Amino acid sequence: MAGMTVDAMTDEELEELVRLRSALRGHRWPWAPLGEVLGGSVRTQADLFGVHQRQVSRWRSYGLSDDQADRCALAAGLHPREIWSGWDDVAMAVELEDVA
Repeated sequence: MAGMTVDAMTDEELEELVRLRSALRGHRWPWAPLGEVLGGSVRTQADLFGVHQRQVSRWRSYGLSDDQADRCALAAGLHPREIWSGWDDVAMAVELEDVA
């Protein structure tokens, strides 16, 4: 599904995206893949993102929202799809929801 436009999708593919988006409400992106890419200490990571170390600790425990994951990836000089597999599928599902 990644890379497809909503207009080019079959009804079955659109239904699958609707189910995916519904299942992902409240989804959190795990910290581990981002932490592995970044390396360094919690303090270094917090400084990179301009947040307090406690925020990084919360992300490590509870994961990141879509917006937080996007901002953190970009701050690290990466696209979120380079960190989290499935990012494009979620983005397509969000686009579908916005169009519907």
